[in-house]
Amino acid sequence: MPRPLKASAVFGLLMRQQVRRLSRAARSPGQRLVTVIMGLFAVYMGFTLVVSALYFPVFARQMAAGVDPVELVNRHALPVLFGLFAMRFLFQKTPKVQLQPYLHLPIPRTQLVTFFAAASVVSAHNLFPLLFVVPFALAQLAPEFSQRAAWSWILGAFALLLASNFANLYLRTLLHRRERVFLSILGGFALVGLADEYTGAHLLRAVSSGLFTSLLRGDPVTLLAFGVFVASTAVLAGAALLESIRTQSTENAPPRRAGRLHELAERWDVSGHLVWLELRLMWRNRRPRHYLLVSMLFSTVYLVFLLASPRAFGGFVFAAMMGLFASGGFVLNYGQLMFGWDSGYWDGLIGRNIRTRVMARSKVIVLQASCLVLFFVSLPLFLWLRPELVPLHVAFLFYNAGVTSQIVMELAVRNRDRVDLARTGGFFNYEGFSARHWLWFIPTALPPTLLIVALRDRPDLAWSALAIAGLAGLAVTEAWVQRHATLLDRSKYRMAAGFRRDA
Repeated sequence: MPRPLKASAVFGLLMRQQVRRLSRAARSPGQRLVTVIMGLFAVYMGFTLVVSALYFPVFARQMAAGVDPVELVNRHALPVLFGLFAMRFLFQKTPKVQLQPYLHLPIPRTQLVTFFAAASVVSAHNLFPLLFVVPFALAQLAPEFSQRAAWSWILGAFALLLASNFANLYLRTLLHRRERVFLSILGGFALVGLADEYTGAHLLRAVSSGLFTSLLRGDPVTLLAFGVFVASTAVLAGAALLESIRTQSTENAPPRRAGRLHELAERWDVSGHLVWLELRLMWRNRRPRHYLLVSMLFSTVYLVFLLASPRAFGGFVFAAMMGLFASGGFVLNYGQLMFGWDSGYWDGLIGRNIRTRVMARSKVIVLQASCLVLFFVSLPLFLWLRPELVPLHVAFLFYNAGVTSQIVMELAVRNRDRVDLARTGGFFNYEGFSARHWLWFIPTALPPTLLIVALRDRPDLAWSALAIAGLAGLAVTEAWVQRHATLLDRSKYRMAAGFRRDA
Protein backbone atom coordinates (compact mmCIF):
# COMPACT_ATOMS: atom_id res chain seq x y z
CA MET A 1 0.00 0.00 0.00
CA PRO A 2 1.57 3.34 -1.05
CA ARG A 3 2.47 5.72 1.73
CA PRO A 4 0.46 8.98 1.77
CA LEU A 5 2.26 12.09 0.65
CA LYS A 6 3.42 14.59 3.22
CA ALA A 7 1.43 17.78 3.54
CA SER A 8 4.33 19.83 2.16
CA ALA A 9 4.48 17.64 -0.96
CA VAL A 10 0.70 17.92 -1.46
CA PHE A 11 0.83 21.70 -1.14
CA GLY A 12 3.72 21.86 -3.61
CA LEU A 13 1.82 19.80 -6.19
CA LEU A 14 -1.33 21.87 -5.76
CA MET A 15 0.63 25.10 -6.08
CA ARG A 16 2.33 24.02 -9.30
CA GLN A 17 -0.99 22.92 -10.75
CA GLN A 18 -2.68 26.22 -9.90
CA VAL A 19 0.17 28.20 -11.46
CA ARG A 20 -0.08 26.03 -14.58
CA ARG A 21 -3.87 26.52 -14.72
CA LEU A 22 -3.58 30.30 -14.49
CA SER A 23 -0.81 30.37 -17.08
CA ARG A 24 -2.84 28.31 -19.55
CA ALA A 25 -5.94 30.44 -18.96
CA ALA A 26 -3.99 33.66 -19.59
CA ARG A 27 -2.46 32.27 -22.80
CA SER A 28 -5.64 30.74 -24.22
CA PRO A 29 -6.62 32.28 -27.60
CA GLY A 30 -9.93 33.71 -26.38
CA GLN A 31 -8.39 35.19 -23.24
CA ARG A 32 -5.29 36.95 -24.54
CA LEU A 33 -6.95 40.28 -25.30
CA VAL A 34 -8.72 40.26 -21.93
CA THR A 35 -5.41 39.47 -20.20
CA VAL A 36 -3.70 42.40 -21.93
CA ILE A 37 -6.52 44.81 -21.05
CA MET A 38 -6.67 43.70 -17.43
CA GLY A 39 -2.88 43.84 -17.20
CA LEU A 40 -2.80 47.44 -18.43
CA PHE A 41 -5.59 48.34 -16.01
CA ALA A 42 -3.68 46.70 -13.14
CA VAL A 43 -0.52 48.65 -14.00
CA TYR A 44 -2.48 51.89 -14.10
CA MET A 45 -4.18 51.20 -10.76
CA GLY A 46 -0.91 50.16 -9.15
CA PHE A 47 0.87 53.29 -10.38
CA THR A 48 -1.97 55.49 -9.13
CA LEU A 49 -1.93 53.91 -5.66
CA VAL A 50 1.85 54.17 -5.27
CA VAL A 51 1.92 57.81 -6.37
CA SER A 52 -1.02 58.62 -4.08
CA ALA A 53 0.85 57.09 -1.15
CA LEU A 54 4.14 58.88 -1.85
CA TYR A 55 2.51 62.30 -2.27
CA PHE A 56 -0.39 61.87 0.13
CA PRO A 57 0.39 65.01 2.21
CA VAL A 58 -0.17 67.11 -0.93
CA PHE A 59 -3.56 65.49 -1.54
CA ALA A 60 -4.43 65.66 2.16
CA ARG A 61 -4.03 69.45 2.23
CA GLN A 62 -6.56 69.71 -0.60
CA MET A 63 -9.03 67.26 0.99
CA ALA A 64 -8.88 68.55 4.56
CA ALA A 65 -6.82 71.65 5.15
CA GLY A 66 -5.07 71.79 8.51
CA VAL A 67 -5.50 68.06 9.26
CA ASP A 68 -2.48 65.85 9.92
CA PRO A 69 -2.15 63.42 6.95
CA VAL A 70 -1.29 60.50 9.26
CA GLU A 71 -4.32 61.17 11.44
CA LEU A 72 -6.48 61.47 8.32
CA VAL A 73 -5.40 58.01 7.14
CA ASN A 74 -5.71 56.46 10.60
CA ARG A 75 -9.22 57.85 11.03
CA HIS A 76 -10.50 56.58 7.67
CA ALA A 77 -8.60 53.28 7.47
CA LEU A 78 -11.40 51.10 8.91
CA PRO A 79 -14.22 52.79 6.91
CA VAL A 80 -12.18 52.30 3.72
CA LEU A 81 -11.56 48.65 4.63
CA PHE A 82 -15.30 48.15 5.09
CA GLY A 83 -15.89 49.68 1.68
CA LEU A 84 -13.25 47.42 0.14
CA PHE A 85 -14.87 44.45 1.87
CA ALA A 86 -18.16 45.27 0.13
CA MET A 87 -16.36 45.16 -3.24
CA ARG A 88 -14.58 41.96 -2.22
CA PHE A 89 -17.87 40.35 -1.28
CA LEU A 90 -19.36 41.18 -4.65
CA PHE A 91 -16.47 40.02 -6.82
CA GLN A 92 -14.17 37.62 -4.95
CA LYS A 93 -15.22 34.00 -5.34
CA THR A 94 -14.89 31.27 -2.75
CA PRO A 95 -12.36 28.51 -3.54
CA LYS A 96 -15.04 25.80 -3.30
CA VAL A 97 -15.34 25.49 -7.08
CA GLN A 98 -11.56 25.22 -7.47
CA LEU A 99 -11.20 22.40 -4.96
CA GLN A 100 -14.14 20.36 -6.29
CA PRO A 101 -12.03 18.48 -8.92
CA TYR A 102 -9.68 17.20 -6.18
CA LEU A 103 -12.28 15.66 -3.88
CA HIS A 104 -11.96 12.21 -5.45
CA LEU A 105 -8.20 12.08 -4.84
CA PRO A 106 -6.67 10.44 -1.73
CA ILE A 107 -5.89 13.83 -0.20
CA PRO A 108 -7.33 14.76 3.19
CA ARG A 109 -10.00 17.36 2.75
CA THR A 110 -8.55 19.40 5.57
CA GLN A 111 -5.37 19.81 3.50
CA LEU A 112 -7.39 20.86 0.44
CA VAL A 113 -9.32 23.41 2.45
CA THR A 114 -6.15 24.71 4.09
CA PHE A 115 -4.34 25.15 0.77
CA PHE A 116 -7.17 26.82 -1.14
CA ALA A 117 -8.12 29.07 1.76
CA ALA A 118 -4.48 30.16 2.05
CA ALA A 119 -4.21 30.55 -1.74
CA SER A 120 -7.18 32.96 -1.69
CA VAL A 121 -4.91 35.45 0.07
CA VAL A 122 -3.03 35.96 -3.24
CA SER A 123 -5.76 38.17 -4.64
CA ALA A 124 -5.98 41.62 -6.18
CA HIS A 125 -8.28 42.57 -3.30
CA ASN A 126 -5.30 42.11 -0.95
CA LEU A 127 -2.43 43.15 -3.21
CA PHE A 128 -3.75 46.50 -4.45
CA PRO A 129 -4.34 47.99 -0.96
CA LEU A 130 -0.77 47.04 -0.05
CA LEU A 131 0.47 49.17 -2.95
CA PHE A 132 -0.80 52.15 -0.96
CA VAL A 133 -0.15 50.87 2.57
CA VAL A 134 3.54 49.96 2.20
CA PRO A 135 4.76 53.09 0.32
CA PHE A 136 2.71 55.35 2.62
CA ALA A 137 4.16 53.77 5.75
CA LEU A 138 7.76 53.85 4.52
CA ALA A 139 7.56 57.36 3.00
CA GLN A 140 5.36 59.13 5.58
CA LEU A 141 5.42 57.17 8.84
CA ALA A 142 9.04 55.98 9.05
CA PRO A 143 10.62 59.48 8.94
CA GLU A 144 8.15 60.89 11.48
CA PHE A 145 8.05 57.95 13.88
CA SER A 146 10.45 55.06 13.24
CA GLN A 147 11.01 52.09 10.97
CA ARG A 148 9.66 49.80 13.68
CA ALA A 149 6.48 51.87 14.04
CA ALA A 150 6.01 51.89 10.25
CA TRP A 151 6.33 48.11 9.98
CA SER A 152 4.00 47.65 12.96
CA TRP A 153 1.44 49.80 11.14
CA ILE A 154 1.93 47.78 7.93
CA LEU A 155 1.46 44.48 9.80
CA GLY A 156 -1.75 45.77 11.36
CA ALA A 157 -3.17 46.86 8.00
CA PHE A 158 -2.15 43.55 6.40
CA ALA A 159 -3.77 41.64 9.28
CA LEU A 160 -7.06 43.44 8.66
CA LEU A 161 -6.85 42.61 4.94
CA LEU A 162 -6.32 38.93 5.81
CA ALA A 163 -9.23 39.00 8.25
CA SER A 164 -11.37 40.63 5.55
CA ASN A 165 -10.35 37.91 3.09
CA PHE A 166 -11.27 35.04 5.44
CA ALA A 167 -14.45 36.77 6.62
CA ASN A 168 -15.53 37.01 2.98
CA LEU A 169 -14.98 33.26 2.51
CA TYR A 170 -17.00 32.55 5.63
CA LEU A 171 -19.91 34.85 4.76
CA ARG A 172 -20.18 33.72 1.14
CA THR A 173 -20.20 30.08 2.26
CA LEU A 174 -22.74 30.94 4.92
CA LEU A 175 -24.90 32.70 2.34
CA HIS A 176 -25.34 29.53 0.30
CA ARG A 177 -26.19 27.36 3.29
CA ARG A 178 -27.85 29.59 5.88
CA GLU A 179 -29.28 32.62 4.16
CA ARG A 180 -31.30 33.75 7.18
CA VAL A 181 -28.23 33.83 9.41
CA PHE A 182 -26.32 35.74 6.75
CA LEU A 183 -29.13 38.26 6.28
CA SER A 184 -29.32 38.72 10.05
CA ILE A 185 -25.58 39.49 10.20
CA LEU A 186 -25.83 41.82 7.23
CA GLY A 187 -28.85 43.60 8.70
CA GLY A 188 -27.09 44.04 12.04
CA PHE A 189 -24.05 45.66 10.44
CA ALA A 190 -26.27 47.88 8.30
CA LEU A 191 -28.28 49.07 11.32
CA VAL A 192 -25.15 49.82 13.33
CA GLY A 193 -23.61 51.72 10.42
CA LEU A 194 -26.76 53.75 9.79
CA ALA A 195 -27.14 54.56 13.49
CA ASP A 196 -23.50 55.66 13.66
CA GLU A 197 -23.90 58.02 10.70
CA TYR A 198 -27.36 59.27 11.71
CA THR A 199 -26.33 60.19 15.25
CA GLY A 200 -23.08 61.72 14.05
CA ALA A 201 -21.09 59.71 16.59
CA HIS A 202 -18.64 58.39 13.96
CA LEU A 203 -17.60 55.61 16.31
CA LEU A 204 -16.00 53.64 13.48
CA ARG A 205 -13.65 56.52 12.70
CA ALA A 206 -12.80 56.92 16.39
CA VAL A 207 -12.06 53.18 16.73
CA SER A 208 -9.98 53.28 13.54
CA SER A 209 -7.94 56.22 14.79
CA GLY A 210 -7.35 54.55 18.16
CA LEU A 211 -6.29 51.20 16.68
CA PHE A 212 -3.85 52.54 14.11
CA THR A 213 -2.40 55.10 16.51
CA SER A 214 -1.81 52.25 18.93
CA LEU A 215 -0.05 50.32 16.16
CA LEU A 216 2.28 53.26 15.62
CA ARG A 217 3.20 53.08 19.28
CA GLY A 218 4.01 49.39 18.81
CA ASP A 219 1.50 48.28 21.44
CA PRO A 220 1.96 44.46 21.77
CA VAL A 221 -1.60 43.97 23.02
CA THR A 222 -3.03 45.52 19.84
CA LEU A 223 -0.77 43.39 17.64
CA LEU A 224 -1.79 40.27 19.58
CA ALA A 225 -5.48 41.18 19.24
CA PHE A 226 -5.03 41.60 15.48
CA GLY A 227 -3.32 38.21 15.26
CA VAL A 228 -6.10 36.49 17.22
CA PHE A 229 -8.70 38.17 15.01
CA VAL A 230 -7.02 36.92 11.83
CA ALA A 231 -6.67 33.38 13.23
CA SER A 232 -10.33 33.34 14.28
CA THR A 233 -11.62 34.38 10.86
CA ALA A 234 -9.31 31.84 9.19
CA VAL A 235 -10.66 29.04 11.39
CA LEU A 236 -14.25 30.11 10.70
CA ALA A 237 -13.65 30.22 6.95
CA GLY A 238 -11.91 26.83 6.93
CA ALA A 239 -14.63 25.20 9.01
CA ALA A 240 -17.38 26.61 6.78
CA LEU A 241 -15.63 25.43 3.60
CA LEU A 242 -15.01 22.00 5.08
CA GLU A 243 -18.65 21.67 6.09
CA SER A 244 -19.83 22.76 2.65
CA ILE A 245 -17.86 20.03 0.85
CA ARG A 246 -18.57 17.33 3.43
CA THR A 247 -22.33 17.78 3.23
CA GLN A 248 -23.01 18.49 -0.40
CA SER A 249 -26.52 19.86 -0.45
CA THR A 250 -29.00 18.69 -3.06
CA GLU A 251 -31.73 21.08 -2.02
CA ASN A 252 -31.38 22.97 -5.30
CA ALA A 253 -31.45 19.87 -7.51
CA PRO A 254 -34.49 19.69 -9.78
CA PRO A 255 -37.13 17.30 -8.41
CA ARG A 256 -37.84 14.10 -10.28
CA ARG A 257 -41.44 14.04 -11.37
CA ALA A 258 -43.30 11.42 -13.27
CA GLY A 259 -45.03 12.39 -16.49
CA ARG A 260 -44.26 13.75 -19.91
CA LEU A 261 -43.42 17.20 -21.17
CA HIS A 262 -46.18 19.69 -21.52
CA GLU A 263 -48.67 18.39 -24.05
CA LEU A 264 -48.03 21.39 -26.27
CA ALA A 265 -44.33 20.58 -26.45
CA GLU A 266 -45.14 17.11 -27.78
CA ARG A 267 -46.26 18.71 -31.02
CA TRP A 268 -43.21 20.97 -31.37
CA ASP A 269 -40.14 20.27 -33.44
CA VAL A 270 -36.70 19.79 -31.87
CA SER A 271 -36.28 23.56 -31.41
CA GLY A 272 -39.54 23.67 -29.48
CA HIS A 273 -38.45 20.85 -27.22
CA LEU A 274 -35.16 22.60 -26.51
CA VAL A 275 -37.00 25.84 -25.72
CA TRP A 276 -39.29 24.00 -23.33
CA LEU A 277 -36.31 22.31 -21.64
CA GLU A 278 -34.63 25.71 -21.28
CA LEU A 279 -37.72 27.10 -19.56
CA ARG A 280 -37.91 24.12 -17.20
CA LEU A 281 -34.20 24.39 -16.37
CA MET A 282 -34.69 28.08 -15.69
CA TRP A 283 -37.58 27.57 -13.29
CA ARG A 284 -36.49 24.40 -11.50
CA ASN A 285 -32.95 25.48 -10.60
CA ARG A 286 -32.18 28.15 -8.10
CA ARG A 287 -29.51 30.16 -9.85
CA PRO A 288 -31.18 30.45 -13.29
CA ARG A 289 -34.42 31.28 -11.50
CA HIS A 290 -32.56 33.95 -9.56
CA TYR A 291 -31.40 35.54 -12.82
CA LEU A 292 -34.99 35.50 -14.09
CA LEU A 293 -36.19 37.30 -10.96
CA VAL A 294 -33.31 39.81 -11.15
CA SER A 295 -34.30 40.57 -14.75
CA MET A 296 -37.87 41.21 -13.63
CA LEU A 297 -36.55 43.56 -10.93
CA PHE A 298 -34.46 45.44 -13.49
CA SER A 299 -37.55 45.88 -15.66
CA THR A 300 -39.74 47.09 -12.79
CA VAL A 301 -38.17 48.35 -9.54
CA TYR A 302 -34.86 49.51 -11.04
CA LEU A 303 -36.71 51.01 -13.99
CA VAL A 304 -38.83 53.12 -11.63
CA PHE A 305 -35.65 54.69 -10.22
CA LEU A 306 -34.36 55.42 -13.71
CA LEU A 307 -37.66 56.91 -14.84
CA ALA A 308 -37.81 59.10 -11.74
CA SER A 309 -34.14 60.18 -11.86
CA PRO A 310 -33.16 63.71 -12.84
CA ARG A 311 -32.09 64.13 -16.42
CA ALA A 312 -28.34 63.93 -15.76
CA PHE A 313 -26.10 64.24 -18.84
CA GLY A 314 -29.17 65.55 -20.67
CA GLY A 315 -30.97 62.28 -19.98
CA PHE A 316 -29.20 60.50 -22.84
CA VAL A 317 -27.24 57.96 -20.79
CA PHE A 318 -30.32 57.28 -18.69
CA ALA A 319 -32.36 56.82 -21.86
CA ALA A 320 -29.95 54.16 -23.14
CA MET A 321 -29.89 52.35 -19.78
CA MET A 322 -33.68 52.44 -19.53
CA GLY A 323 -34.14 51.06 -23.00
CA LEU A 324 -31.56 48.30 -22.55
CA PHE A 325 -32.81 47.07 -19.18
CA ALA A 326 -36.55 47.60 -19.70
CA SER A 327 -36.89 44.94 -22.38
CA GLY A 328 -33.38 43.46 -22.48
CA GLY A 329 -32.69 42.79 -18.80
CA PHE A 330 -33.07 39.04 -19.19
CA VAL A 331 -30.79 38.99 -22.25
CA LEU A 332 -28.08 40.93 -20.42
CA ASN A 333 -28.26 38.81 -17.23
CA TYR A 334 -29.22 35.27 -18.20
CA GLY A 335 -28.04 35.30 -21.81
CA GLN A 336 -24.33 35.68 -21.05
CA LEU A 337 -24.24 32.09 -19.71
CA MET A 338 -26.65 30.70 -22.30
CA PHE A 339 -24.55 27.58 -22.91
CA GLY A 340 -22.93 27.57 -19.48
CA TRP A 341 -26.30 26.60 -18.00
CA ASP A 342 -26.02 23.36 -20.01
CA SER A 343 -22.50 22.59 -18.77
CA GLY A 344 -23.64 19.77 -16.47
CA TYR A 345 -24.95 17.70 -19.38
CA TRP A 346 -23.16 19.31 -22.34
CA ASP A 347 -21.37 16.08 -23.28
CA GLY A 348 -24.67 14.27 -23.57
CA LEU A 349 -26.25 17.13 -25.50
CA ILE A 350 -23.58 17.34 -28.19
CA GLY A 351 -23.51 13.54 -28.38
CA ARG A 352 -27.14 13.48 -29.50
CA ASN A 353 -28.27 13.81 -33.08
CA ILE A 354 -29.12 17.51 -32.68
CA ARG A 355 -27.77 20.00 -35.19
CA THR A 356 -25.94 22.94 -33.72
CA ARG A 357 -28.10 25.25 -35.86
CA VAL A 358 -31.18 23.93 -34.05
CA MET A 359 -29.50 24.40 -30.66
CA ALA A 360 -28.51 27.97 -31.53
CA ARG A 361 -31.98 28.77 -32.85
CA SER A 362 -33.66 27.58 -29.64
CA LYS A 363 -31.39 29.83 -27.55
CA VAL A 364 -32.11 32.85 -29.78
CA ILE A 365 -35.85 32.20 -29.55
CA VAL A 366 -35.70 32.25 -25.74
CA LEU A 367 -33.77 35.53 -25.69
CA GLN A 368 -35.95 37.26 -28.27
CA ALA A 369 -39.16 36.10 -26.61
CA SER A 370 -37.92 37.44 -23.26
CA CYS A 371 -37.62 40.92 -24.82
CA LEU A 372 -41.29 40.83 -25.78
CA VAL A 373 -42.38 39.59 -22.34
CA LEU A 374 -40.38 42.24 -20.46
CA PHE A 375 -41.64 44.90 -22.88
CA PHE A 376 -45.24 44.26 -21.79
CA VAL A 377 -44.20 43.96 -18.12
CA SER A 378 -42.55 47.39 -18.11
CA LEU A 379 -44.90 49.17 -20.53
CA PRO A 380 -47.36 50.28 -17.77
CA LEU A 381 -44.49 52.01 -15.95
CA PHE A 382 -43.63 54.05 -19.05
CA LEU A 383 -47.29 54.94 -19.60
CA TRP A 384 -47.63 55.98 -15.95
CA LEU A 385 -44.35 57.82 -15.27
CA ARG A 386 -42.93 58.94 -18.63
CA PRO A 387 -45.43 58.49 -21.49
CA GLU A 388 -43.22 60.60 -23.77
CA LEU A 389 -40.62 57.79 -23.64
CA VAL A 390 -42.93 55.08 -24.97
CA PRO A 391 -41.38 55.46 -28.49
CA LEU A 392 -37.97 54.83 -26.86
CA HIS A 393 -39.36 51.68 -25.23
CA VAL A 394 -40.74 50.41 -28.55
CA ALA A 395 -37.48 51.20 -30.38
CA PHE A 396 -35.41 49.29 -27.83
CA LEU A 397 -37.79 46.33 -28.02
CA PHE A 398 -36.78 45.87 -31.65
CA TYR A 399 -33.13 46.73 -30.95
CA ASN A 400 -32.81 44.31 -28.02
CA ALA A 401 -34.56 41.50 -29.90
CA GLY A 402 -32.69 42.05 -33.15
CA VAL A 403 -29.23 43.24 -32.05
CA THR A 404 -28.57 42.97 -28.29
CA SER A 405 -29.64 39.33 -28.12
CA GLN A 406 -27.28 38.46 -30.98
CA ILE A 407 -24.33 40.36 -29.44
CA VAL A 408 -24.87 38.50 -26.16
CA MET A 409 -25.06 35.19 -28.06
CA GLU A 410 -21.63 35.99 -29.50
CA LEU A 411 -20.39 35.90 -25.91
CA ALA A 412 -22.44 32.83 -24.96
CA VAL A 413 -20.86 30.62 -27.65
CA ARG A 414 -17.55 31.33 -25.89
CA ASN A 415 -18.65 29.97 -22.50
CA ARG A 416 -15.89 27.80 -21.05
CA ASP A 417 -16.58 27.66 -17.31
CA ARG A 418 -18.88 25.18 -15.62
CA VAL A 419 -22.02 26.33 -13.81
CA ASP A 420 -23.20 23.82 -11.20
CA LEU A 421 -26.98 24.10 -11.00
CA ALA A 422 -27.38 21.62 -8.15
CA ARG A 423 -25.06 23.20 -5.61
CA THR A 424 -24.76 26.87 -6.49
CA GLY A 425 -27.09 29.79 -6.57
CA GLY A 426 -28.18 32.76 -4.59
CA PHE A 427 -27.03 36.34 -4.56
CA PHE A 428 -23.56 37.53 -5.57
CA ASN A 429 -22.63 34.26 -7.26
CA TYR A 430 -20.40 34.85 -10.29
CA GLU A 431 -19.42 31.26 -11.05
CA GLY A 432 -19.01 30.92 -14.80
CA PHE A 433 -18.20 34.61 -15.27
CA SER A 434 -14.82 35.97 -16.32
CA ALA A 435 -13.42 39.40 -17.10
CA ARG A 436 -14.71 38.99 -20.64
CA HIS A 437 -18.29 39.01 -19.38
CA TRP A 438 -17.82 42.37 -17.64
CA LEU A 439 -16.03 43.90 -20.63
CA TRP A 440 -18.68 42.64 -23.05
CA PHE A 441 -21.11 45.21 -21.70
CA ILE A 442 -19.11 47.89 -23.55
CA PRO A 443 -19.91 46.73 -27.13
CA THR A 444 -23.46 45.98 -25.97
CA ALA A 445 -24.31 49.35 -24.41
CA LEU A 446 -21.97 51.74 -26.24
CA PRO A 447 -23.53 51.77 -29.78
CA PRO A 448 -27.09 52.78 -28.72
CA THR A 449 -25.70 55.27 -26.19
CA LEU A 450 -23.47 56.95 -28.80
CA LEU A 451 -26.34 57.03 -31.28
CA ILE A 452 -28.66 58.68 -28.75
CA VAL A 453 -25.98 61.23 -27.79
CA ALA A 454 -25.16 61.99 -31.43
CA LEU A 455 -28.84 62.58 -32.25
CA ARG A 456 -29.73 64.29 -28.97
CA ASP A 457 -31.33 67.18 -30.86
CA ARG A 458 -33.49 64.76 -32.86
CA PRO A 459 -34.70 62.08 -30.40
CA ASP A 460 -37.38 60.92 -32.84
CA LEU A 461 -34.66 60.23 -35.41
CA ALA A 462 -32.61 58.35 -32.76
CA TRP A 463 -35.56 56.14 -31.82
CA SER A 464 -36.26 55.47 -35.51
CA ALA A 465 -32.63 54.54 -36.20
CA LEU A 466 -32.61 52.11 -33.27
CA ALA A 467 -35.88 50.55 -34.38
CA ILE A 468 -34.65 50.19 -37.96
CA ALA A 469 -31.40 48.58 -36.76
CA GLY A 470 -33.42 46.18 -34.61
CA LEU A 471 -35.82 45.31 -37.42
CA ALA A 472 -32.86 44.70 -39.73
CA GLY A 473 -31.37 42.37 -37.11
CA LEU A 474 -34.67 40.51 -36.81
CA ALA A 475 -34.88 40.18 -40.59
CA VAL A 476 -31.51 38.42 -40.72
CA THR A 477 -32.08 36.28 -37.62
CA GLU A 478 -31.41 33.09 -39.55
CA ALA A 479 -28.08 34.49 -40.74
CA TRP A 480 -27.20 35.25 -37.11
CA VAL A 481 -28.27 31.75 -36.12
CA GLN A 482 -26.04 30.26 -38.83
CA ARG A 483 -23.10 32.31 -37.55
CA HIS A 484 -23.70 31.16 -33.96
CA ALA A 485 -23.98 27.57 -35.16
CA THR A 486 -20.69 27.84 -37.08
CA LEU A 487 -18.90 29.21 -34.00
CA LEU A 488 -20.54 26.52 -31.89
CA ASP A 489 -19.31 23.79 -34.25
CA ARG A 490 -15.77 25.11 -33.91
CA SER A 491 -15.81 25.50 -30.15
CA LYS A 492 -18.21 22.88 -28.76
CA TYR A 493 -15.42 20.44 -27.88
CA ARG A 494 -13.35 23.19 -26.24
CA MET A 495 -16.48 24.13 -24.34
CA ALA A 496 -16.89 20.52 -23.25
CA ALA A 497 -13.26 20.39 -22.08
CA GLY A 498 -13.74 23.60 -20.10
CA PHE A 499 -16.96 22.34 -18.52
CA ARG A 500 -15.29 19.05 -17.56
CA ARG A 501 -12.21 20.82 -16.14
CA ASP A 502 -14.20 22.19 -13.18
CA ALA A 503 -16.46 19.18 -12.81
